[in-house]
Amino acid sequence: MLRTIRISGEATLDDRTLSHFVASARNYLGRYRGNHAIRTQLGEMADVEFGPADDVLHFVNDCFEDLIFWRRRGEGFATLLHSDLDWEPRRITPDILRFGALAAEFEGEELPEPLRGLAGAPSIGDVILDIAEAMWLGACFSATEWSRRASTAGRTGPDLS
Repeated sequence: MLRTIRISGEATLDDRTLSHFVASARNYLGRYRGNHAIRTQLGEMADVEFGPADDVLHFVNDCFEDLIFWRRRGEGFATLLHSDLDWEPRRITPDILRFGALAAEFEGEELPEPLRGLAGAPSIGDVILDIAEAMWLGACFSATEWSRRASTAGRTGPDLS
């Protein structure tokens, strides 16, 4: 968390610059109110900055690892940020969410011994998930489907009619 703000020795706070300073300070502080505070904290945790219209969903698994589902409005993919993967962004889509994909890859063959315990494990791309993570990701895709279809200039929320 930012604890120090460095200001140039040439910066001047006077009647001419005061309104800009106040607006900047309010904008900064607004990031730490309500839902913005949670999004800001998640962004700082994963070292990313979410846009105001982005869908950002958070999950903590039973190993206390954090997962963040991030989708920008109108995009056909989302980004998975996972603390156990050093927050490396992974582009994900619903069609790469698999249940028991490993077993299907070895169909007709015997699974190598080290992989037998993972035969039925869900995955998304090359990331192996537990069932709770997979179900959460499926719910995230479902909950943000309206956002994928929405254009940035169009709708601002789900159609509840």
